[in-house]
Parts: sequence; C-alpha cells; structure tokens
Amino acid sequence: MSKKAIVTAGSAVTMLDDVRSVFLGKTHLGASAEVPALWHHEMQNIFRGALGVMIARELVQQGVQTTLLVRKDSLAEIPPMEGLTVESFKTFEQLEQSLERAVSSADIDLFFMSAAPPDYAPSKLEGKMRSSKEEITITYRRTPKLIDRLRPALGQKAFIIGFKLLVGVSQEELQEVAARQIERASTDMCVGNDLARIDPLAKIHPMQLVFSDGSVRHLNGQKQRVASELVAEVLARSSKKAEARV
Repeated sequence: MSKKAIVTAGSAVTMLDDVRSVFLGKTHLGASAEVPALWHHEMQNIFRGALGVMIARELVQQGVQTTLLVRKDSLAEIPPMEGLTVESFKTFEQLEQSLERAVSSADIDLFFMSAAPPDYAPSKLEGKMRSSKEEITITYRRTPKLIDRLRPALGQKAFIIGFKLLVGVSQEELQEVAARQIERASTDMCVGNDLARIDPLAKIHPMQLVFSDGSVRHLNGQKQRVASELVAEVLARSSKKAEARV
C-alpha cells in the first residue's frame, strides 16, 4: 500500500476586514536589467511555494499519494498529475481549516509543513472599514503555531517535517533554531533555510536537514535536485521509523 503525504506550500494573507487583505506585491522602484524588482510586504512571508510544489511532485514520482495545499495564486503553475490532489488557500483561516480537514480525514504517513503562515495577524474588523478617517491604527496579534497541532492530530506514526527560514545567520544558529522547533512541536525533522544563502536567479537552494536524533545533513545545489534529495532522505528515514515501531 502506497504512503500518503500532505505538503503545504506558500504563504497566507491576513484580512483587515471582510474585503481588505494585507497586501503583497512588487516594487519596481530602481529596478533595471541588473537589479530586479523587489518584493515588499506587510506582515506576510514573500514566498509562493515553489519548493513545496517541487516536493509534492517528487513524492508523486516516488509513488506517494500526495495532497498539496498551496496558495491560490500558484495553482496555474501546477500541471495535473495522477496521484496528486491539489487544494488551495488564500487566507490564514483557510489554511488553518484545510489543515484541520486534511489531518482528520486520512491516515497520513508524511507531512511537510513548508507553508509560511503569518506569525502575526491584524485584529480583523467586521464588515468593511470606512475610508473617511485620515489615519488608522491596526493592532497585530500573534497567530497560533499550526505545526504544533500536527503531532497530537496525526499521532506518533506520522513522519512530520517542519521548515524554518532565517536571514544571515551562522549554520550553528540555524541548527539551534531548527532543533528548538523539533522539540517544541515534537516533529521528526526540520528543514533549515537561510535567505541570505539562497540564489533565486541561479535557483541555488542550500538547506540544512536537522533531525530529532540530533544528526544534521547539508544539501546544496539546484532547487529541484535539493527537493529530490530531501524527499529521498525523508522516505528512507520514515521507513526506518515505521520498522522500529513494528
């Protein structure tokens, strides 16, 4: 019987009121052929889920029945594949609800929590905020850590992979932060990424795989190759975990 996996990918928006979301876009100020347009955002992760999509496709190619929960504006980039079920989300609340349905409706072997839920969300106003005020004050509150809900929902059988992104830190600090996530959320491993080391133009995506047993593996190279190596490592480790439980 083939394994079943869930992969989450991309970031979620937060809502100011019933019609306004926290904006994510590109600024072309100062952009040129040498300097591309830069993403700007307010309280939202900038990534659209490309790595998560690659992970999902690689899982399907390895015979794993996979459900991909991906941000809505990335759907057009995902070709249909047999064995791949795709669902979309836009807001944090939609991602939260999709996770609740996914973990309660199936026996999951692998869970890749590569999506980037916002750490903070505005205190949402009911209805539509009036536009007559000269100034507004928005209060942000911490959102719940969705990854912390996975182990209680999925049990000890599932192999759970978290992701952590930092910027411009030492490898030792990245490993320490990843290890703390593993301990807090009771996951099996954490994929540590440093934005300063990622080259989006060359599509080079180094990462550190930190495991619950304290071991660490470094991956480096083209994003697609790194995604393939990550999936291979997870499949091997999850099989060992399953054997140990028999």
